[in-house]
Amino acid sequence: MSKYKSIIDLLHKNGISIQAGIIFGLDTDTKDVFKETLDACNELGIDGVTASILTPLPGTPIYEQMKNEGRLISTDWTYYNGKTRVAFKPKNMTAEELYEGYMWFRREFYSISSILKRLSISKTNLLHNFIINLGYRLSI
Repeated sequence: MSKYKSIIDLLHKNGISIQAGIIFGLDTDTKDVFKETLDACNELGIDGVTASILTPLPGTPIYEQMKNEGRLISTDWTYYNGKTRVAFKPKNMTAEELYEGYMWFRREFYSISSILKRLSISKTNLLHNFIINLGYRLSI
C-alpha cells in the first residue's frame, strides 16, 4: 500500500483529486474486503469512490464462466445494474452478504467522520470534494 500512498500523495500535492472505482464480489473477495477497503480509502485520503457490485453481463467472459459454474442467480435484467441486486453466487460469501457489505461500505465511506478524515489527508479541492461527498451521502 505504500506504493499507492506515494502516488496518491503526489497527485494530491498537484491538486488532483482521486475518484476510485471499486468493484466488490470478485472471486478472491471475502467478507473482510469491505472493512479493509474502507480502511485503505481512509488511510490514503481517497476523495471519492464509485463502488459497484460485480455484474456478469451477458456476452462477457465472466457471464459465461458464471453460467458454466452454475453461479447465476437470475437472468432477469433487474439483477444486472451493479447497484441494487447481486446477479450471481459469490465464492466466499452469500449474495446477501455481498449486498449488505457493499451497502455498509457505501454508508461508512460517506459518513461524516470518513469524509472529514479523508479530506483532511487529501487537502485537495476541499469545498468541491466536500459537496460531492455530501451528495453521495444523501443518495444512499
